[in-house]
Amino acid sequence: MTNKSLVLWSTQEVQTFLGIIGDAQIQRELDGSVRNEKVFQSVSQRMASLGYQRTSDQCRIKCKKLRAEYRKIKDYNGRSGNNRKTWKWFDMMDVIYGHRPASMGREGGIDSATSLLEAMMEDSEGKRKRGQQDLAAVLQEMQRADERLLEERRERQFQILLEDAREARRQQDELAHQHQRETAAFNQGFLSTLSQLVQVLGSRHVPPSTFQ
Repeated sequence: MTNKSLVLWSTQEVQTFLGIIGDAQIQRELDGSVRNEKVFQSVSQRMASLGYQRTSDQCRIKCKKLRAEYRKIKDYNGRSGNNRKTWKWFDMMDVIYGHRPASMGREGGIDSATSLLEAMMEDSEGKRKRGQQDLAAVLQEMQRADERLLEERRERQFQILLEDAREARRQQDELAHQHQRETAAFNQGFLSTLSQLVQVLGSRHVPPSTFQ
């Protein structure tokens, strides 16, 4: 039996997961929860409703890994100037976490009273709404990019099939022409042989004897 935890997350699955994690309600629950098992149970259930079977623990670990990679690249780019790193999920993660305090707790909670106070004083609701809009825009753009890539692949496959069909037709025509040439050569040889046979038979014809 396959261990699901060892199965890699597909691109579509990660997109779906980030769309759920980026939900304003999920982010509020993560902010206000020290023990967030119930939050990730909800995330797991929403994933399942969309056809992806992941446990709450797998969702929590995936969120943790994505956030760790996001922070690492964001910190690096903040120090490196023009030598910036890129990451497939950076834009989506930045929409979700880019406005949040730098020190985040276990899975999304804020680990200090000062950070929590700063988060409460800011207009978090408005920012989350804008973040949701930005996340939706990023998701739509990634979906359009995937659709364009799929369409390009289909077009290439169609061109390959079309070229194969043309080559098969060319070979078929060549075989037909070759058959016609062979048939014509055979007919010509047969007629020539028949003509020679008629001539031979004609030369052997002895006229009947005549009585004097």
